[in-house]
Amino acid sequence: NKFFHSRKLAEGSDEWLAAPNSEILYSNAWLDLSSQPVVLQIPDMGTRYYVLQFVDFFANSFAHVGTHTLENGAHSLAIAGANWRGSLPGNMVVIKSPTSYAWIFGRIKIEGDHELDLVHSLQDQLTLKHLFVDGQGALPDKPWPPFRTTDTLDFFTNLDQVLRHNSPPEHDEHLITQLPRLGMACDQAFDPGVIDGSLRSILEQAITLGHARISERESQFEEFCPGWIWEGLSAGSYGRDHLTRAASAKAGLGILSPGEAIYPFAYVDDQGGPLEGGHSYRLSFAPGALPQAKYFWSITIYELPYYRLVKNPLNRYTLGSASRLQTDPDGTVVLSL
Repeated sequence: NKFFHSRKLAEGSDEWLAAPNSEILYSNAWLDLSSQPVVLQIPDMGTRYYVLQFVDFFANSFAHVGTHTLENGAHSLAIAGANWRGSLPGNMVVIKSPTSYAWIFGRIKIEGDHELDLVHSLQDQLTLKHLFVDGQGALPDKPWPPFRTTDTLDFFTNLDQVLRHNSPPEHDEHLITQLPRLGMACDQAFDPGVIDGSLRSILEQAITLGHARISERESQFEEFCPGWIWEGLSAGSYGRDHLTRAASAKAGLGILSPGEAIYPFAYVDDQGGPLEGGHSYRLSFAPGALPQAKYFWSITIYELPYYRLVKNPLNRYTLGSASRLQTDPDGTVVLSL
């Protein structure tokens, strides 16, 4: 229940985030809503674009708060867990999280290094506080279950711990009822050290198979065909498509839903050859055909397979609506990449 902020623009040496945007400063906070709601304070952002994305513990985006949805005045919002029942003071707006644990992933637009101090000030005004209801103070925070990595089956240990605090969607309850057969969702926490050898062998095979299927689905995001790929149009809410949910989280947790942003990708040139650093490319926009984004658009080049910004002598990672683009006499805009 505390924000942490990136304080500099993303560059080629950064490895903490897949496919970062070098026109954004990021803020994020993990929420524990198991006992009481928290109050989110948002400052007046003026005319600056921002969005706070809310993600539940099953990687579904359940809300986007920002310029597009609330406009840019100051706001005070209550964020409550799925099981909380109570009344809020005054007419405070509440955002209900489907799970007791949740994540806020925030983005604030920045024009360049000269605005760092200004945007840092806006970041510092993003605050989270426990909600005081009926004169009662906040309950003490409970430590989150420790994340275990000492046993090959600790995925199931961690899953068991998480499910004890976060109920899955109703349409997945039939899956949860099968977990006691594997030693999970029982009275006692799952302990890989006490299960029998045959079950251990089955679960180890399941982990190997699961990773293979997730990697296969992830590779399908990179569809090497001419033109632009619009895989992100299904991002943010995956319903019962658990395989795509897992692959999307592995590729880049926190992609915005298409109602807030879209992410077209290109992996090959107009001849079908893969885009490579040893070549130069020209991306042309016909007269009047620049992207019609409401707030901003940009073109960014990433290195595969981890979607890192490409290091270059100019330290230039993005061209777009904030750039001083030159227009040909006929109105065409050509970007040299």
